[in-house]
This record gives sequence, C-alpha cells and structure tokens, in this order.
Amino acid sequence: MRLMKGAFLVVERGRPEWKQLFDFEAYDYGPFDRRLYDARDELVCTGLLDVTPGRYEQYTVSAAGDQRVADLTKHLGSDAEWIRQIGHYVTTRSFSRLLGEIYSAYPEYQERSVFRP
Repeated sequence: MRLMKGAFLVVERGRPEWKQLFDFEAYDYGPFDRRLYDARDELVCTGLLDVTPGRYEQYTVSAAGDQRVADLTKHLGSDAEWIRQIGHYVTTRSFSRLLGEIYSAYPEYQERSVFRP
C-alpha cells in the first residue's frame, strides 16, 4: 500500500507529464490504480525488484534494479532526489498518519475509504 501512496504522490505532485502514468481513483484505502500492481509485478518478473513474503509482502530493489536506478537517476536529474524523498516520506510514517495526511491534502480520495485515520 505504501508503494501505491508513493506513486500517487509522485504523479500528483510531480511533472505534469507524469499524470498520464496512472489514473488513481478513490478506493478502500485511498488513491488506487490497479495498473500499479501490474507495473510492480513486471519489475519483479524482470528481476528489478525482490519480494520478501510475509503477511504483507515487502519489496526491495535488486542488484539489477540498483543499476537501473543509477541509469534513471542520470536521466531524471534533480527529480530523482525528489522521488527518493517521497519514498522516504511514505516509509517513515505509520500507515494511519500517511493516509491521514493524504486525505487532508486530497479529501476526494477519502470518499470510498473503509479506513478512518
């Protein structure tokens, strides 16, 4: 879910052309686009992300993924650091706090929520 919220923030707050990457809608736990799961699964299948199974699967960048990130960093310039900051933001807050902050900034995504922070 943090991956979903991080991608949402990147799309919403990033460059205008990034808005076409995903089409988020209000859902049970805030902004949601099924296509993000497809993109994640593609990264796993191509060896760019590793999965740690558990109650909630955890994803880490693989060695091949690190190389791809390095290549993208050169291409993205200062945007790469900003995206890293978004990643830090979504991974250092409790899920309740993160969702509360997203709902505060984007109340339209709370409409269908089953979660009340």
